[in-house]
Amino acid sequence: MICKYRNVSERDMDLLFMEAFATDTEFVQLFINETQHTGKSVTLVSAERSKVDTGLGESDLTVIYSIDDVRFALLIEDKIDAIAMPDQHARYLKRGNKGIERGEYSGFDAFILCPIKYRESNDEAAKYEHFVSYEACRDYFGSKGDAHSQLRFQQISQALETVKAEYKVDLNEIAIDSFQKYAAYQREYYPRLRLLNHADSKKVNGWWPSYAVGFKGAYIIHKTNFNWVDLTINGAADRIAELGVILKWLHQNGHSHITLEKTGKSAAFRIHTPEIKMSTPFSQWKMGDLNASFEAIQELADLAMMFAVINRVIFEK
Repeated sequence: MICKYRNVSERDMDLLFMEAFATDTEFVQLFINETQHTGKSVTLVSAERSKVDTGLGESDLTVIYSIDDVRFALLIEDKIDAIAMPDQHARYLKRGNKGIERGEYSGFDAFILCPIKYRESNDEAAKYEHFVSYEACRDYFGSKGDAHSQLRFQQISQALETVKAEYKVDLNEIAIDSFQKYAAYQREYYPRLRLLNHADSKKVNGWWPSYAVGFKGAYIIHKTNFNWVDLTINGAADRIAELGVILKWLHQNGHSHITLEKTGKSAAFRIHTPEIKMSTPFSQWKMGDLNASFEAIQELADLAMMFAVINRVIFEK
């Protein structure tokens, strides 16, 4: 059976690898054999995606296993071709040591899981003590005859094709790089947000970042060139009066900075944010301004979640 995947993202790959850890003991050994425990029989204890440590960001995959009832961890950074954040490897080491301090495991190994080409061309990726390549994972699943392994083989193969693809559009390289670093920063420090744009695509050209909110007909857009964030509700322009009641409640409860605007046929709860220019190199951005923007996005995402809960409790049966 042939399966075709469109725009394979790192999130897609995270889920594939986490499931493989949970279901395939031989796959686990690909990683164990890169550590000091090579050749030993292990028992998988848990696998977790996007484990966050406050102030230290997140680990893409955290796999805990035991040997003779002693627990160890694999902390894995998964990359297709997205930009690595500065000091990302150092934060993995800090998170690993925190896990030891909390008694979650007795030792850990930090891995980079990525295409060979990525590691060879990326200084940050080369810092990781341990490395398993996408190519090794692809070849492993390709050698197995079961249907599930063949599906994994096809997905990894198509992820690798994404890396090799040559784009023929007119690209703004600075905007692309800034957008990718914006997305990586969001993922690292604001992982609750659900960015919709494919940040690992080279075609982004500085699109407005858009976020899902789990509420039908609503979404958040960070309109960077206008310096505001909108929680847009489709087709709600004729319900401004009703939404104004919500706005009044927000103002009475510490959210006086939120405004309500008509945007065509839609309505939007808006927060003004500092200037962020995708066309400016990310290294020149002020991190305080970027954090303020993400805080505004998170505030509107929490507001949308409140809407969703009210809708389910009152209106859905």
